[in-house]
Amino acid sequence: QMKSLVDDLFEYTKVRQTDAPLQIQSLELNAMLEQIGASFELEANKKGMEINTILPDSPVKIEADPEKLARVFNNLITNALKYGSDGKNIYLQLTKIDEKEIEIRISNDGEPIPEKSLRQVFDRFYRVDKARTRQKGGFGLGLSLAQQIVLALKGTIVVKDNQPKGTIFEVKITGV
Repeated sequence: QMKSLVDDLFEYTKVRQTDAPLQIQSLELNAMLEQIGASFELEANKKGMEINTILPDSPVKIEADPEKLARVFNNLITNALKYGSDGKNIYLQLTKIDEKEIEIRISNDGEPIPEKSLRQVFDRFYRVDKARTRQKGGFGLGLSLAQQIVLALKGTIVVKDNQPKGTIFEVKITGV
């Protein structure tokens, strides 16, 4: 756990440095999301959950740092598996809004994040349910790191509850 904390803190600090270069390259987002979804299938099945990937028919290409973007999606899916485990589904949905903007939604149908916590989930070290989080691991850095990466990519990330069940994280990236 200590190594994980140090790695997360190092990555968080690196992303926050404005002079830290991103490794921007062209990537095909459909394939990336399919691959990431497939990598979590076994873990999801063990918890009685299913990963559902919803993609446009035509490929969506963007310019981004693939390693950092994958880290964002991994953090969001990991959280959905940990804290939405009373649900049955995790959805990865890609939408091309227009020629310059895409949206990726990562949502689940488990217990939603309480409304009073929605504004704080991206704060460093913030954990919605401190007792439960300690049992499941985590230091409250994953969502903060995801936010910093998305901001470095000139995008936005927001969280919404999906009453009566579930949580939705929306990542928008422009300039694709």
